[in-house]
Amino acid sequence: MAVPSISSVSPASGLAWGRDLVRVAGSGFGPGVRITFGGAASEIVNLVGGDDGFADVRTPVCPPQQPGVVSVAVQNLDDDGEPIVGELDTEADAYTYARADTTAESDLARFVRMLLRKLKQQVLDATGMDVAVDFDEDSDDGVRAVVVANPPSLTLAGPRIQTNRFLQRKERRLDVVQGTGGLEFVRRAPSKTVDLAFSLVATTRSKMQLLNIIQCIGQWLNANPRVSMLAVEADPTSERRWPLEHGEFRTSPKGPDDLRTATVDLTVRGFNLDEGRVLDRGRVVEETTVEAEAMEPEEG
Repeated sequence: MAVPSISSVSPASGLAWGRDLVRVAGSGFGPGVRITFGGAASEIVNLVGGDDGFADVRTPVCPPQQPGVVSVAVQNLDDDGEPIVGELDTEADAYTYARADTTAESDLARFVRMLLRKLKQQVLDATGMDVAVDFDEDSDDGVRAVVVANPPSLTLAGPRIQTNRFLQRKERRLDVVQGTGGLEFVRRAPSKTVDLAFSLVATTRSKMQLLNIIQCIGQWLNANPRVSMLAVEADPTSERRWPLEHGEFRTSPKGPDDLRTATVDLTVRGFNLDEGRVLDRGRVVEETTVEAEAMEPEEG
């Protein structure tokens, strides 16, 4: 009787919605196993038996309780798929389900921060994001007015996120990582590729100044047909670039608050919201070199 034993679970944490690829390594895994996370069965993607065996599994959705630490269990199955009595190993507190971290700065947040910084440095210092339209600094004055910034100012509204199927990669990405027993490939599904649509609003009290700001924005857009950001801020070689397109400028007449505005729509093409879900893992086949002389026929 082979009793399974769990030696490691890697990675040891994942998101509560599941579908993460996790490697459960150990020994004594039979030709058929059931692997559970907090009692919920996982999907077996790849199974290798033996003393240095492992199973690549896709995690189930977090059990009904709050996300947190759960046990991982390996149960050997017979030819009929039924559990074999005594051939079970449970590793307590082996995996952690976590909610998505909305506090850590994402690539999208970094990109918007970078775009705001460029506009502040290169066009107009009074540049900021849009504010809530139901906010009124003085609710007792009887005037329904929303203060965005002291004019002249630029306000970046958005982004509106639209799927870009044309620029989305169709092929699966292949990475090489250090795995159990040597180098392995990791195959990822195509990433989620989108367009980021913004509206840039210029606000001022002077008609002439509004025209000057429109010209400055137009010159800035002409000088920046693409925008870039460092994928790793400490690594200047990790620059990513995206096309930046713009629509027509739309101006509005002077309003009751003596403000004039001009709006232009900006679109960033082909922004990836993720790296693509991990689909599978496997050993890298070492490249075999064949000497040219060995391919020559022998004389005789």
